[in-house]
Amino acid sequence: MKSLLMWLALLLVITTTLSAQNSDSLRMLGNRAYSSRDFATAARFYVETTQSEGAESSDYYNAACSFALANNSEMALSYLDSAFLYGFGSIPQALADPDLSSIRGSSQFQKI
Repeated sequence: MKSLLMWLALLLVITTTLSAQNSDSLRMLGNRAYSSRDFATAARFYVETTQSEGAESSDYYNAACSFALANNSEMALSYLDSAFLYGFGSIPQALADPDLSSIRGSSQFQKI
């Protein structure tokens, strides 16, 4: 019985570690695509990051910025709203971030 519990604990540790590495890897791919100005691809990687264990509110924010730069206002606004719902707390950053300039004038942005 102790042996089984040890194996289950080890499996849990390995799974958690792999999940964290996966979100870090996806985040890194998003950052790389963003730096290459491939905003649609960056958005896709950031969205995948939000769906992985270890997602952070900044992943939603980065997805919003990437969608805005890829001229997808609807998705940008949706992910910006999610960023704040999941704890992104920098309203001044969202108000000043040039990445979000294409959506800043919308009524939905003002509601967020």
